[in-house]
Amino acid sequence: MKKRNFLKSSASGLLVILLLSFIGLEVFQGQKAPLPYNEAMFDYDESDPYIDRPTREALTHVTEAGDDDLDILTDANGFDNFEIGVDFAEQMLVSNPRNPLNMQFGVNNSVSGQNAYYTTDGYNWTQSNPAYNPSICCDPWSAWDSTGNLFYGSGVSGQYVYKSTNGGATYGAGVLSVNGNDRNTLAADQTNGPYKNYLYAAITPGNFARSTNGGTTWAQTYTSSNTIPGTMIAVGPNGATQGGCVMYVTNTGSTANVTYTFHRSLDGGATFAVRSSLTVAGYVGTLNTAGRLVINNGRTRPYPMIAMDNSYGPNRGRLYLVYASNVPAGNGNKPDIILQYSNDQGATWSNKITVNDVTTGDQWFPAIWCEKETGRLYIKWYDTRENPATYAVNVYATYTDDGGATFAANQKLTTQSWTYPNPSCAPNTNCYRGDYDGMTANTKAGFAVWYDGRLGTYKNVGSYFPDFGLLATPASQDIHQTNDSRNVNVSIPAVKLYTDVTTFSATVTPAPATGSIQLEYLGGNTLSSYPNTKYLKVRTVGTVTPTGNYTININAQG
Repeated sequence: MKKRNFLKSSASGLLVILLLSFIGLEVFQGQKAPLPYNEAMFDYDESDPYIDRPTREALTHVTEAGDDDLDILTDANGFDNFEIGVDFAEQMLVSNPRNPLNMQFGVNNSVSGQNAYYTTDGYNWTQSNPAYNPSICCDPWSAWDSTGNLFYGSGVSGQYVYKSTNGGATYGAGVLSVNGNDRNTLAADQTNGPYKNYLYAAITPGNFARSTNGGTTWAQTYTSSNTIPGTMIAVGPNGATQGGCVMYVTNTGSTANVTYTFHRSLDGGATFAVRSSLTVAGYVGTLNTAGRLVINNGRTRPYPMIAMDNSYGPNRGRLYLVYASNVPAGNGNKPDIILQYSNDQGATWSNKITVNDVTTGDQWFPAIWCEKETGRLYIKWYDTRENPATYAVNVYATYTDDGGATFAANQKLTTQSWTYPNPSCAPNTNCYRGDYDGMTANTKAGFAVWYDGRLGTYKNVGSYFPDFGLLATPASQDIHQTNDSRNVNVSIPAVKLYTDVTTFSATVTPAPATGSIQLEYLGGNTLSSYPNTKYLKVRTVGTVTPTGNYTININAQG
């Protein structure tokens, strides 16, 4: 839902002055002091290129949001980015299959180690944290089961999982799911198959565990080598058996030449067998002297992002693998976003498919989501195509409805670019600005969230996709307080692959003490073709009280 608030200030006499004030790009003045950080987060060797954790240097830049920070960051075409707090980096986002507007993500935080946010309406976000285990640090990962229970995992000294039965508002005590030391992950079986609502967890150095009783207890069932952070889990069908295939990918090799090994379970995570190994992801940007792959000195790594198609469409059961790697291969070249897929549960793989539709700039840090009803695969990433020389970065996204044969035109999600990384990174260091972020989707649209550096303050920023812009003009109008009217142009000037019907509404607050302000969309309150405009007639009936402020709230919902 899009919302625009028009602030009205009254004047003496017979006129009520309508001053239309748009929510616009955020303006920030001055500096804020860095937040303190939890020293317990740094019980490891920061120089080790095979450990992916925050650094002390990165945390010195985390600052607290102030009252001058806006919640919505809007561009000239009325597209919105939603600021959801100022925390740090590494947002992992999920949505409730029982209520797609109920979403949750965790993010690294300098003081508590992690923060969690949730929304029940897809618009208003609230911070709510469990009572974190003392070993808490980093790498948030979440999963929803089919009945609407949320499981929120965290920790790199063993993963602790917290259960929420109310969409992320409150959590139970943490339960240790799997032992390890870095880059944990979590998945749930959302089907009605024989392993329905089983939970699966994994962590570096390659330990895998499952819970068959809703997260009450966990048992480690499998161990495989995972020397480089990047283990991931995906659940899909095994023929007619819903949730009958659990895919588990591990990461080995060297920093600039990783090998993804795919392990399959057909018995709900009790046993596994290796299906294949792919050595396809090499350099991403440049390998510096600290042994880190970097984009403009900010570190990156080709995590193997995987998902399975649980729909009943033509690609049911397809396993997707998405990662970033330089094209052409080699140190210092430009990375692309690459998709490969398997139709036989990881035994064989398609050729490489390039997701980004330009050859300029760097493309890295993909996040993916395969929508379980439609089979649509969403992919988002960082992209410097607009000005590669200055590393001006935006977030881009696309989707495929035919299993990767074709992609929708790449769309920019950010309303403002920034120089990546911001704050800048010193050369040849382990300079952390996050290692991944997240995306989720329902049958209508996706929602992405990322570390946003436009102010250098580690915002959590999100956006819908597909999307439409919303503007209203003129900026101000005069209207007589007695039986007068004016029209407001309410327009959708541009869309990002949005084709649905948009329904408009509007309200006035407060209600006048005398008279009334009536609102009417001329010619009906819907649009189905774009760009397009509706006219909102604002009419004073009787004698409207000329004191106090009136606000017209214009809503457009797709």
